[in-house]
Amino acid sequence: MKIWKTAFLAAALAMGAAALPQYASAQSVTISNDDATVLRILQQNGFRQGRVVTRGFTSIRTHACRGNEKFLVKISILGRITDTRSLGECDLDPQPVARPQPEQNIIVRVRRQLQQQGYRRIVITDDQLPRIVAEACKGNNRVRLALNRRAEVRSERRIGPCEQQFDPNRIVQLLERNGYDRIEVTQTRRPPYTALACRGNDRIEVNIGRFGRLRGQQRVGTCRAAIDPQQIPDILADAGFDRIRVLQRRRTPYLAEACL
Repeated sequence: MKIWKTAFLAAALAMGAAALPQYASAQSVTISNDDATVLRILQQNGFRQGRVVTRGFTSIRTHACRGNEKFLVKISILGRITDTRSLGECDLDPQPVARPQPEQNIIVRVRRQLQQQGYRRIVITDDQLPRIVAEACKGNNRVRLALNRRAEVRSERRIGPCEQQFDPNRIVQLLERNGYDRIEVTQTRRPPYTALACRGNDRIEVNIGRFGRLRGQQRVGTCRAAIDPQQIPDILADAGFDRIRVLQRRRTPYLAEACL
């Protein structure tokens, strides 16, 4: 008796790419989450003895202990723990992270106050007292706000529209519009989303930002010439399949059903 099998022609037939992974460097900049906020997030998630290691544009890396184990804990700019990695036994000094300065307490209060008033995607652009300037979204509008030291809004001005977050299910269409083909989406859990795709003979890793912008493109290998979808039956027949029916040939990964 012959067994029906589904032949997925995603890797060998459609992509034909040899990926040589590389790592891109990132420039570290200071973001607005102060040490007290970092410590509170760690404590709420069962960690202690937190230490800020590096501050990036979209995340903070910390070392912290839970039980007798030490972890590398990554916290996003939105205040969520996005990754944890065990580093062995806890060897951190019990001294907590530095206590915040009064100005930092004001920034925390500003963020909380604006969130309670319905603002989102808040970015503090000037924290020099006596005036604090922030940009935020409210509804579909991006606004610039001036606040006093009591976190009261003194002025508000519209500076443009607020972009809608990008749907990662549209990554393939987005990359095709930008001249890529043989696209393999590799990460859609959180932005930046990632995909591998071909442009000419180059295999490229592409990073897509929260709002659908291409944030980085790095060559990771070469792409072989794409097959003609009309050749799929012949390719499967040469591999020993028969009774072949092509189910999807419009874009990769191609899909066929056949008997072996």
